[in-house]
Amino acid sequence: MLRSMGGTRVLLTGATGYLGRYLADELRGRDLEVLRASSSGAGVEFGFDLGDGEALAAALRDARVDAVVNCAAMSSMAACQQNPTDAVRINGRAPQVLAGACGVRFLQVSTDLVFAGDAAPYRAAAPLRPLSVYGLSKAEGERLPSGDRLVVRVPLLFGPSFDGRRGATDMLRGAVGRKEKIALFVDEYRTPLHVADAARGIADLLLDSAVRGIRHLGGHERVSRYALAERFCAAVGLDVAEFSAGHSDDPRRPKDVSLVGDWSPGRGLDEALRDC
Repeated sequence: MLRSMGGTRVLLTGATGYLGRYLADELRGRDLEVLRASSSGAGVEFGFDLGDGEALAAALRDARVDAVVNCAAMSSMAACQQNPTDAVRINGRAPQVLAGACGVRFLQVSTDLVFAGDAAPYRAAAPLRPLSVYGLSKAEGERLPSGDRLVVRVPLLFGPSFDGRRGATDMLRGAVGRKEKIALFVDEYRTPLHVADAARGIADLLLDSAVRGIRHLGGHERVSRYALAERFCAAVGLDVAEFSAGHSDDPRRPKDVSLVGDWSPGRGLDEALRDC
């Protein structure tokens, strides 16, 4: 198991993003050496273009690490829809190149949006049928070469972010006081997870070298987007009347991608929401 190896070095891509920042702290808290990588290269140990296979391979040779975790992604559904070529290059091809070049344990962070939403709850072995370009590109990124490979699908994430604009609860806080109420779907279901719990789960799975294949970090409960707002408002003392209930009519948004988890967060949804 990686946790028993002294001086373990982990290369973490997407280290300046929402989940990446939490995961970097989590791994460091377990006495691992974390080499952070991002596309900008600002304030991190490595900077490279995820779409440049040669640069990725060169960075891995220079890093000399024991494991690689790929959190980097083109994560905006709208941006992926508008730029499908870039989405597939970054979310689909880059993980394959990284996994093929690294020669060490490799963990790819994926998403619940690889499913169509018509056969929930989803176990890790469930067939993929993404509805959006984002989901399609992330599904492609799960097609990794053989070896010590692990794909971890995460659900909707919530919790405080570095700029106050990243997580689901950040969005809810930011909507308070607006003249026009934000409509939240009562018919779109997820199993949301606190980002700190997601980082802990990824670290646990990474460090258990017996774990390979695909695993789900299912959240605390299956809830709709509107129900999540109700629970969040109750947990932190906001008024749910700031939001309105709506219905999803976008065919690219699956109705129910709730996950059957392979790891337990160890706390309930309301407790996690109070930590926001």
